[in-house]
Amino acid sequence: MVVASDARRRPKPAASSQAHTWRADAAQVGRAADDASAAPTETPETPAGNGEQDDENHRDHLDRAASISSAEITCHRDMWNFLVKHAVNGDLFRPPGKATEQADGRVSVHASGPTLTAALEALWALQHEAKTALGVQAVARIFSQRIGEALAKAKPADETTRREESAESSQPDFPLTRMVIDDRPLAGATN
Repeated sequence: MVVASDARRRPKPAASSQAHTWRADAAQVGRAADDASAAPTETPETPAGNGEQDDENHRDHLDRAASISSAEITCHRDMWNFLVKHAVNGDLFRPPGKATEQADGRVSVHASGPTLTAALEALWALQHEAKTALGVQAVARIFSQRIGEALAKAKPADETTRREESAESSQPDFPLTRMVIDDRPLAGATN
């Protein structure tokens, strides 16, 4: 009977201790994963930038887009469909009345300032959403860059021009803001 009482006094088998250690390790891994998902992800494709500067540039682009009467976007129809898909739910987005299809699969679309503003908002959100696929972020980033580059070239018309202007399309000397998303090799370059 001494053997039975000794068995009761012995510590529990190591399996119970191992299970407790495993649960603690799992909890620690879970906390580390939560901390990692809360931290901004930095990859070569999406480098961490100066948040305040990025926000300021974005607001500047929105202001410039809001002042555009009409702009022309030229890109592949798939790129245009991408933009429409992501911007269509914006309060300011309006589908353009006319898209000119070109033989090489590109389209040229006339968009209003409010539509550009909605597009920029959607593209900004895609670039800054952690769950957005890197390829989608890349397309959004390129679209944003090209829109921003075109907007940087646009300057306000003077008051006389604003009063005399009947329509941009009827004034060949009054250029239209154009955005082209179509990188190609230089003429004569071989692949």
